[in-house]
Amino acid sequence: MSRRYAMAPGARHLLVGGDGCTARDFGAQALFDADLAVINGTGNAPLATIASNSWGLTDESVPGDFVDVMHQILVRAAAEGVGMYFASGDDPGVFVPASDPFAISVGGTSLGIGARNQRLFETGWSNQYLEVGAKGYINDGINRSAAGGGTSLIWKQPRYQRGVVPASVALPGVGDTTEPRRVVPDISAVADAFTGIQQVDVESIKKGDSYWVFADGGTSLSSPLVAGMVATVQQRGGQLGFANPALYALAGTNAVHDALPVTRSTPAKRAAVFCPESNDLCGIDSLQTLDSRIAPTPRRAPPRATTP
Repeated sequence: MSRRYAMAPGARHLLVGGDGCTARDFGAQALFDADLAVINGTGNAPLATIASNSWGLTDESVPGDFVDVMHQILVRAAAEGVGMYFASGDDPGVFVPASDPFAISVGGTSLGIGARNQRLFETGWSNQYLEVGAKGYINDGINRSAAGGGTSLIWKQPRYQRGVVPASVALPGVGDTTEPRRVVPDISAVADAFTGIQQVDVESIKKGDSYWVFADGGTSLSSPLVAGMVATVQQRGGQLGFANPALYALAGTNAVHDALPVTRSTPAKRAAVFCPESNDLCGIDSLQTLDSRIAPTPRRAPPRATTP
């Protein structure tokens, strides 16, 4: 909530939570209910036109029923003019529902800002924490994290990615797959905790309240940041709704910029699919990150709910 508010302080913000999570259904029912509550709204209109979701599961671990139900929710959201933004995940690889063609998948970057508020660098987010023990030894890789991204084995390439995402990324090279697939993420923003957002936590104890300040990140940061940026765009007039067609139409313009050089080539670790272009943001070499200084032209009518 605070991250969206930081980007769009003039917008109306609504927090919707599920009523519980169970291991049996991955907590899916509560999450479905929360998203449906936004879409159903008052019965006449959705509660919001933008929804930021900071949750997901890897492709391999998700039953087909889960994927099908979430797809139906996302198709309906697009028909109602609601943009559904999903964190791409904090491990290399493809997550759902972010990989759904009707989801707006938000990846993560490491961003350096200069003293004059200029962008010094921006690259794919990937961290590896090292721990030095009391006896002087190092626990290598005690904590690894990176922005999720890659080529989906579930979904075919949607129309809005054709001609923009290169075949070297859209073809996973796994099994007998010869048809281009859906690539995620669609857009990215800062997610690295070292270049992320300052957060304050307060804890009530018997002797009084205590608090601590720390840096926070992850695609659970980047997703609401992008959602907040889109809210700012909508405040200028119009409703963007399902934004992917508009985002991909910006490719090659000065509204977006490359997060990584196109010559970088590193296989993904712990990913379900070999990702030849980038360890961290498979599609972002060509799909790029949104420049918040330049707003896309809002769409005033929601898109038709057809196969993208």
